[in-house]
Amino acid sequence: KNLKECKYSSQSGESRSVIHLRNRISTLLPQITEAIQEMNKSKEFENFLHRIFSKMPNTLSIQNGFGWRSDYGADLIVDFENPIIGVNLTSKLIVQAKSYQGFHFDLNAVDQIAEGIEKYSADGGLIITTAETTEELEKSIQSKSEAIRKPIDLMAGADVARFVLRHAPEMLIG
Repeated sequence: KNLKECKYSSQSGESRSVIHLRNRISTLLPQITEAIQEMNKSKEFENFLHRIFSKMPNTLSIQNGFGWRSDYGADLIVDFENPIIGVNLTSKLIVQAKSYQGFHFDLNAVDQIAEGIEKYSADGGLIITTAETTEELEKSIQSKSEAIRKPIDLMAGADVARFVLRHAPEMLIG
C-alpha cells in the first residue's frame, strides 16, 4: 500500500520506521498549531512569534505598534544579520501575524504587509497564520509580491508548529 501511494521507496534510504514515525508526527502538527492559536490570540501571538525570532541566531526582532493601524502593516520587524568576511549585511523582514482558526480567507494581511514593506524599506514580508491557507490567499500574496517587486511568503497551519519546534522547541516542551 505504501509503495502504491508513493509513501515509501527503497531508493529513499529511509527506514520504514522513520517513514511511519514522520507520518504519525505529521498528524500531530496541526494539533500543536491549534494549541498555539488557542493560547495566543491577537497581540499575544505577535509576542509569541517575537520570542521565537529573538531566539534565532544573528536575528533582531522588534515588536511594532500598539494597536490597529499604528504599526503600518508590520507586527514585527525582523533583521537578519548575514556576516560575510568582515562585512555585516542585513536583511529586513516584515512579519504580519494572524491568530486564526479554520481557513484563512481574510486578504487584509496581504495589503498590510505590502504597506509595512514600503513604510520600513524592507527586503520582503512574511505572513504567519495559524489557520490553513486558501487558494485566494496564496494568489493574493503572489499578485501583491509581483506588484511591489519584493518577496512575500506565507507560513500557515502545520508549518507554524514546525517553525516553533525548529527554532524554539523549549516553548512547547518543558
